[in-house]
Amino acid sequence: MKTKEKKTKRNTVFNVFIVALFLICISLLLYPYISGLFVSTAQKEVCVSYDNRTRELPEAEKKRLLADALSYNKELAEHPVGYSVEEALTDEYMSLLDLGSNGLMATLEIPCIELSLPVYHTVNEEILQIGVGHVQGSSLPVEGCDSNVMLMAHRGLPNSELFNNIDRLEAGDTFQIKVLDTVLDYRVEEIKTVKPDDVAKIGITKGKQLCTLVTCTPYGVNSDRLVVFAELTGSRRVANDTGGTGGYSYTLPFSRKGGPTIEEILALAGVLLLITAIVIEIYRLIKRRKTIE
Repeated sequence: MKTKEKKTKRNTVFNVFIVALFLICISLLLYPYISGLFVSTAQKEVCVSYDNRTRELPEAEKKRLLADALSYNKELAEHPVGYSVEEALTDEYMSLLDLGSNGLMATLEIPCIELSLPVYHTVNEEILQIGVGHVQGSSLPVEGCDSNVMLMAHRGLPNSELFNNIDRLEAGDTFQIKVLDTVLDYRVEEIKTVKPDDVAKIGITKGKQLCTLVTCTPYGVNSDRLVVFAELTGSRRVANDTGGTGGYSYTLPFSRKGGPTIEEILALAGVLLLITAIVIEIYRLIKRRKTIE
């Protein structure tokens, strides 16, 4: 009798261990997808929060912020400082388009790949972990003079989409940068792959108001840089949204232009196959153990 009870107890412990191991494996496999959803939601909430702060800002303060940014751009167009900026100029730069929100200066919306991201001052690593960085020494995102707004973001982070899918952009696609209550509309003109050192050669073109998106490529290798060149096509003021949504929508993964990539399909299929294999193996182990006993 005691021997049977011991066997039953061992079986229970074994089964609990197998189930716990199964749950741990599933959690590890699903972590990138679940954490990605949380990060994406948090990024959209930052965009909404930016809209809310903009709505509360006095009109005179908005005009001052835009005027200071335009003055900065005009000076930059006449006397480019390059992307290695002296520390003495950093304080002035950080104060421009600053709403007192931890370096947040604007939001970026790329509709064709269902992407909404906050844009921060500088491209420090801590910034690139949470959103898009504005390259200090490039133009600020305001219209009015020759400019080139350079924005950078990571590609391939395990828990955040960021610029993972900007390689899907094509000439003619559009995206928007929202600064305060002004939306700047850009149209993609060209997409190129360049060496990292060549990014520093991208500057202001006379007679044009440009925006350049930069990320690493190939995916997971990061030896080169994927550069999206776009030109300003117009701007518009947006009415205050009392609903607090800021025009940003919450979207599910894979609801993007062209659907999921081959890599995403294979990754998801691999996860499902692995889960199935684990379940089958657990079932076999339990059945074999019962047969032996």
